[in-house]
Amino acid sequence: MKKITFILFLLSYSFQMNAQDTCLTASVIGPGIHTVAVVDGTEIPDPICAPNGAGASAGEWYSYTPTISGAATITTDLPVNT
Repeated sequence: MKKITFILFLLSYSFQMNAQDTCLTASVIGPGIHTVAVVDGTEIPDPICAPNGAGASAGEWYSYTPTISGAATITTDLPVNT
């Protein structure tokens, strides 16, 4: 039983490591600040809408569904992003 639990843990851990690297595996999020350790996703948005994003070689994906109608602000202009 312990071996099966350990194997299931490893499989779920590897899934978490690859989550949000593509649109298909986008992490579902709610309001707040969300971060990733490394931007290493293999799927790059097309077209790249950021004025300085022409040389993008990786991406990370999130999925957000609001509970009410309104406006949302999405930014990467955070102190951690130099």
